[in-house]
Amino acid sequence: MEDLGREDIDPREFHAEWDGRMFPFHRHVRRAHRFLPISRIMTGSLRLVLKEHKIIVERDRLEKYIALTRSSFINYGKPFDDARPTLELLKQRSSHLGVISNADMDLYKQLVRMKLLPFFKSNITSYEARSYKPCRTIFQTALRLARCTADNAAMVGDSIENDILGASKVGMTTVLVNR
Repeated sequence: MEDLGREDIDPREFHAEWDGRMFPFHRHVRRAHRFLPISRIMTGSLRLVLKEHKIIVERDRLEKYIALTRSSFINYGKPFDDARPTLELLKQRSSHLGVISNADMDLYKQLVRMKLLPFFKSNITSYEARSYKPCRTIFQTALRLARCTADNAAMVGDSIENDILGASKVGMTTVLVNR
């Protein structure tokens, strides 16, 4: 916040406010009555928080900050320590693993960088499905891609609202990872 002349604002608190405006994505779509890409939701949410703090930022600078934030997601995100051993075990016991993510195409870059993509046979992002979890559409699209019925599928997720309730709506078994 120093580069904006606002040393009085804690960057972590500012980012938490921005997250609060941004998530969950599906609420933005409901208000707009159409699918909005994550980049647009990020930009609009950041503009709102900046405005609340009476901070004026030129468009180019705003776009650079969004690009930096997205780049850090792709390049610096890390899987939990138990992710790889868990995926290896599940891969041995299951014929099909897939990803259902409230992400855009950048998810694939991150999965490749973390060497996790080979674990999954079918993947669907909100961008591809034009739908965000917990809406039924993204789960139904994932089931269709996996050529699987809901009663033969399980959703493992860390969000009660997005993962567990969303998958339950289409009849999938759910497993909550509570970290």
